Amino acid sequence: MKRAMAKQAESERERRAKIINAEGEFQAAEKLVQAAAMISAQPIALQLRFPANDVGDRQRAQHDDVHPDSVGPIHAIHEEVRRGAHEE
Repeated sequence: MKRAMAKQAESERERRAKIINAEGEFQAAEKLVQAAAMISAQPIALQLRFPANDVGDRQRAQHDDVHPDSVGPIHAIHEEVRRGAHEE
């Protein structure tokens, strides 16, 4: 009986943990959507983020660098996707 109750309690804890994780992922997704909307409205915001990212990157041992010179191709891809969405 005790094992059954312990198993049920463990299942409930796991269920709650999954819900908490899912809510966190949902909130993160919402913030990414908001950030994307802001950057779409003001593309210069992306350029302004590079210095802030650079400082944080230097504090970590390993990182991938994204530099402003790579923003041009990203902007071109964004424009292509945006034009394709309007054509459909």
